Amino acid sequence: MSTGTTDRITTPTPTTTHYFWERRRAGALPWVLGAAGLLGLAVAHDVPLRHTIEQHLESRASTALADVPGVKVDFTGRDGRLTGTLPAGANVADLVARVEALDGVRVVIADFGGGTGAGTASASPSAEPSTSSSPSVSSEPSAEPSPSVANTSGAPLPSVTAISKAGTITLTGRVPSQEAKDALVAAATATFGPGKVVDRLTIADEVSPAGLTEFGALIGTLGKGSAATAALDAGTLVLSGTVPDAAAKSAAEAAATKLTGDAGKVTSQLTTGAPGTGGTAGTGGATTGGVAAQRKLNTLPQITFETGSTDLTPAGLRAVRQAAAILKANPTVKVRIQGHTDDVGDARENLTLSTARAERVRAVLHQLGIAHERMSYIGYGESRPKLANTSAANRAVNRRVEFHVL
Repeated sequence: MSTGTTDRITTPTPTTTHYFWERRRAGALPWVLGAAGLLGLAVAHDVPLRHTIEQHLESRASTALADVPGVKVDFTGRDGRLTGTLPAGANVADLVARVEALDGVRVVIADFGGGTGAGTASASPSAEPSTSSSPSVSSEPSAEPSPSVANTSGAPLPSVTAISKAGTITLTGRVPSQEAKDALVAAATATFGPGKVVDRLTIADEVSPAGLTEFGALIGTLGKGSAATAALDAGTLVLSGTVPDAAAKSAAEAAATKLTGDAGKVTSQLTTGAPGTGGTAGTGGATTGGVAAQRKLNTLPQITFETGSTDLTPAGLRAVRQAAAILKANPTVKVRIQGHTDDVGDARENLTLSTARAERVRAVLHQLGIAHERMSYIGYGESRPKLANTSAANRAVNRRVEFHVL
């Protein structure tokens, strides 16, 4: 009998989402397990492989340093560290360079706990031996004198020149203060005497005083009987002209090296003898063999670097090797390595980069058997372009390293 109402039977609505997500989870599981398995295989494979590489590099590095007892070599991956006891007189940069030259080595750090000659040096990744280096200003051994021209203030380094002739000396350039100016004049007067100093120095507050005290000492080594020039510019120093004897020449060159802290930043073209006679045969002027070597060096392919870096390209390394062959064939020739850039970027940074690139070429040439004493280096930045910086092709020509036979 009907009561006028309809009984409703509620049937649960089937849900499809539960099944869908279950299927997705079930489908993802094999992928997760597979990825985990591959990762495990990679780790299991890499650990012994990396250990083998480290052992191989350590063995080869130890052989390269077999003549230096007390120095240990350890590798983490392709990154090496030199530790242990540094023998007296050992050249840290040379030890680092030996290990850097091994194929497969990426970075080498010398860590001798601040002992004699302790220092660090590193190289960027490269499959070629010693084509790259961290862009440090110098890779010279720290056993050399600390650079007096070290500039921590960021101010421009001083540019001063002393020219001696006929018993007088002329001082030109920019110094940071009246006090610095008076000190240089006093140093020159002490050697050349009152009334024999021509002061053309100007004061520029923004200039750093770095190296000026040592430059005053250098003036004293030239002597009244000289006809010579000492030019300090941006941390590099050029000596030219004639000094009375070999002792004066050696003293001037030693003072210059003490000033810069790096013999590679000193170019000496000094000769000895009476002024006006041309001096004795020395480092001033290229010999007949030097002229021939200069011609060959001028025909080298361009030495190229990675963009904004001191890392040599493979083609750049080949060119440096050709330069080494020319220098080995002319063992008496000395060269100044000159770095140049284009005008892209900050001028001061370009100067630093050009100097570092010239230094890098010198370091690679040394590794290839050319004595440090035969090479000096200097950077000119963008100041000496070969072509006008008006196109990409011209700028490529201006980014160069050149050799000047002394």
